[in-house]
Amino acid sequence: MKMALETTASGWVGFGLAEMGRMPGADIVYYETSTNTLTDAYALGFTTPVSDSCQSWALVAAETVGGKMRVEMSRPLTNEDPSDRNFVDDSAWPLEPTKVIGAWGNTAAMQYHGASSRVQTSVRFFGSGGADPIASLNANAAASDFMSFLLRPSSASNGGSSYTLPAQKTDYKYFTYPLATALGVSNASAASAVHMVAAEAVVTSGNAAYVHHFVLEACTGSACDNNGQCDKLWAWAPGAPDFVLPAAAGIRLLGAGYNCLRIQTHYDNPALSSTITDDSGIRIYATKAGAALRGQDAGMVVMGDELVVEGLTLPAGYSSTEFQSGTCTSLFADSEVTVFAELLHMHAHGKAMLAQVERGGQVVRSARVDYYDFDAAGIFTNPSVGAGFKLQKGDVYRVKCFYDTQQQTNIVFGLGSEDEMCMSFLSYYPKQGGLSVADCSPNRDKSIQATTGASFVGGSYATVASLVGFGRVFADQSASFTCPPLPVLQQPTTTSAPPTTTPQPGMGSAVRMGAARWLTTAGALLAIVCAR
Repeated sequence: MKMALETTASGWVGFGLAEMGRMPGADIVYYETSTNTLTDAYALGFTTPVSDSCQSWALVAAETVGGKMRVEMSRPLTNEDPSDRNFVDDSAWPLEPTKVIGAWGNTAAMQYHGASSRVQTSVRFFGSGGADPIASLNANAAASDFMSFLLRPSSASNGGSSYTLPAQKTDYKYFTYPLATALGVSNASAASAVHMVAAEAVVTSGNAAYVHHFVLEACTGSACDNNGQCDKLWAWAPGAPDFVLPAAAGIRLLGAGYNCLRIQTHYDNPALSSTITDDSGIRIYATKAGAALRGQDAGMVVMGDELVVEGLTLPAGYSSTEFQSGTCTSLFADSEVTVFAELLHMHAHGKAMLAQVERGGQVVRSARVDYYDFDAAGIFTNPSVGAGFKLQKGDVYRVKCFYDTQQQTNIVFGLGSEDEMCMSFLSYYPKQGGLSVADCSPNRDKSIQATTGASFVGGSYATVASLVGFGRVFADQSASFTCPPLPVLQQPTTTSAPPTTTPQPGMGSAVRMGAARWLTTAGALLAIVCAR
């Protein structure tokens, strides 16, 4: 990877690959003009980055001209250094863009930069991303076989206006919507089948701090009175991407026995204000009645502590919980399903999370977030899912969560923002009929255990002696690793500037990267250009 940074700062500039979009768990490189030095580093928290024992980045060129600092550098796309994050394919949906951070300053040595001299964003290093699926649906809705509708408190059958939050810390509010009304048909049961193909969260301006999450459900109750069976369709929390189903599948709304849609909105109101009003909700995209359906029906299942085993207390210090279920998958009617989205969720005390698929006694797939950051995103979207992975009948799906309760005691599993959870939301196809919420919950599967080996129901959590017990892979200093030699750089003989269509400043003579292209800018204070 060849990369160039440009900034209006005069002292230093830094860039990082960020697991959850902020400093904890970020792979960082920074340049200081005073020493003309490029440093490969990593961050374990909101602290000064630690210099990596293996320096993988090579400085190609640097200059300061016209009040702009320009730095060009190079690094292998992948390596086995545990303190480096690899550049992975992020070319287009369904692959997730890469979360990055940047910072800059005028001091001789890198130091804390402040809120005005940093950027947090997502970029695609391997392509432009192609057409945005949601934007395409919006642009072509009138002339295509798709429609969209917005569900929010003011349009709910039990609402009718914006919702006023009660003066309490945690509030779970259910808003209901008759399906026939939402879809514009006379009879939800008799109408032609309809597939939901995408959804996006629409949060009232200024209310992001109060909306903790949405859970979208479809219910069978004829009166939308919460007495019917409800199936989860999608879960969203701040930081989660839009929900776009693969072309092979859709979530059947009409023709599946549902009569109502329901949104569970979790509001967080720590100041106990009684004057906050909200009209946040979900915009749904679906096929029009009578239009062609997708090839498969999709569904959602929640692994881990799906029903929230309330009242169980985490021990003080470091601890872990583990949930495992083979019962859920043994109820599959098909031999296997394709999982196309995997969302990992804990609350503020959660620090790391591991999800594994075990088949025949062997782990065949692992997904992890080493530095879970609830304040950055309430849900971690696993970028490795891509086009999907297979979950077979009888597979054991294990979810393990790690917590830090050194600063607070009496933390329990529960529904409040201050409580804890350990969940993995899986969207998959084809949908397995008859699979209920209880089938994948801890109380349903008696094999669920804490890491002590005792039965989880009525048992205890395992304590972890230190952060080392979290089993983090990134920046694991106990790993045996020999630093490889840096590649020999061949200096290009020509100079290339960024595309002339780019409105931000050019990179100047320091950049000799051939077909460079812009990735992101932050108010012209930091620009990033890359080429492979």
